[in-house]
Amino acid sequence: MPARHTGAWAAHATDDADGVELMVTDRTGLRARQPDATSVTSARPSQGEPIRTCVGCRTTDSWSALLRVVAVGSHEIEQIFVVPDPGHRLSGRGAWLHPSTECFEQAVRRKAFVRALRLKAGPDVSAVAAHLELTRSSTVPIMTNQRRVRR
Repeated sequence: MPARHTGAWAAHATDDADGVELMVTDRTGLRARQPDATSVTSARPSQGEPIRTCVGCRTTDSWSALLRVVAVGSHEIEQIFVVPDPGHRLSGRGAWLHPSTECFEQAVRRKAFVRALRLKAGPDVSAVAAHLELTRSSTVPIMTNQRRVRR
């Protein structure tokens, strides 16, 4: 009988006598998950940083690598605008988007902003397009509405 693996991650073990593949468990008794190169979870930047999904390409990434967008306006006047929130400070339901024109075009084409922000009609996304164009063409980083804290 093969020796039991005691680490946090364990691989499949094969019993040579029977040719039976045994599932090795972790210390809790559950099946040990194996990280692989194709898994999205193994590509996480760090375990302590929040992970969000881009509404355009539907891949997960760190929240700091994605642009948050928020719907502003009211349903009574039927004028809804999607605005960028680079400082992650605006109130309301937000959607996350890679700051690239490819992801933005995919999100508009698939009407992902309507679903992600739970809107009834298609919003005006020109502010997000202008923000993406500005950040793509400028070499100077854009300042956000973040406050500096004296220590």
